[in-house]
Amino acid sequence: MSALKKPVGDATSTLRSGRATASLALGVAGLVTLILFLVDLKLEHRPLWILAGLSAAIGLAAVVVGILALREIKRRPELRGRGLAIAGIVMGALSLLTLF
Repeated sequence: MSALKKPVGDATSTLRSGRATASLALGVAGLVTLILFLVDLKLEHRPLWILAGLSAAIGLAAVVVGILALREIKRRPELRGRGLAIAGIVMGALSLLTLF
């Protein structure tokens, strides 16, 4: 019987930045909140302005976390998730449009 065990997985190929994933999730949440605000704006006489503020706050968080993820990925080349971070930044910036 061999003492060598087969490795469960190659950690270097699947190591993804948690900040990049969080940025993407925040970006999606910001866009969903923006869409809810726009639908409410279209249907109601008095829209829920709290949704606009919430969308902007979530969008700002997505942009900040995305930038932190890009810095982390640049500093640690074994991490993946650059595309996730960029997508989170873009969606977060789109949801920040409620401020204007």
